[in-house]
Amino acid sequence: MPTDLLFGVRGLCAAHPGGPEVLHDIDLDLPRGSFVAVIGPNGCGKSTLLLCLARLLRPSRGTVDFNGQPLNSATPRALARRLAFLPQQPLAPDGIRVRDLVMRGRHPHRRLLLPPGAADHQAVDEAMAVGGVADLADARLAELSGGQRQRAWIAMALAQQTSTILVDEPTSFLDIAHQVDVLETCSQLVARGHDVIAVLHDLSLACRHADLLVVMSAGRVVAVGSPTQVMTVPLVMDVFDLPCRIISDPETSTPLVVPRRHHTAASQGTSPITATKEHP
Repeated sequence: MPTDLLFGVRGLCAAHPGGPEVLHDIDLDLPRGSFVAVIGPNGCGKSTLLLCLARLLRPSRGTVDFNGQPLNSATPRALARRLAFLPQQPLAPDGIRVRDLVMRGRHPHRRLLLPPGAADHQAVDEAMAVGGVADLADARLAELSGGQRQRAWIAMALAQQTSTILVDEPTSFLDIAHQVDVLETCSQLVARGHDVIAVLHDLSLACRHADLLVVMSAGRVVAVGSPTQVMTVPLVMDVFDLPCRIISDPETSTPLVVPRRHHTAASQGTSPITATKEHP
């Protein structure tokens, strides 16, 4: 296996307990040093793939290698020192403050029942600084905005001092400004030497921030490559059933997906906005 490979997936099939198979024969190579965005329509298996990469869901068939070794070969504690995972809706105790939340990321490095040491406090301070929440250390998590809370969770993952961070839909329920803020934080982490793999929904933001796109449909990987290589009108139509135009983002020159108006619906009087005129 190439030494620059982060994850190597072969013949991966997976199902949630008691449910039908969700992933079907996935082969996938993910390089180190990249911001990888996993995209695809709802229910296509994006989050399930991330759970398998985080070893939180056991595949029914196939193998996953992480940094050249079988993912299952590491102990849970050893894996937690190398890989951090943030779910879609992480839960925290009521009333917890940001510093205490971030300190939870130090569990893989601490001995049971011993209080945090100097190295733990230093790691927490550094993680909050990089995550942009140092000035919120004493604030209660519940009192923060959605974007601030997401940065606090990212800081907790950073406190684990892992090289790889997996995040499932980090921009869900955030306004556009906070979406951009969180994704720029992810890009900065990659620039600092981390590997980031994120499930994203906004195609244009994925193209703007990610180095590599993994496109999924119906439990399979249908395309892998740079945004410029992958994001085409036929792919968006085939995978998302969305007529569109793709233009160059004037800020970044990355693909910008512009949905086209559904003329058939409009002509039948079913368009939700009937007073808007389309410009040529």
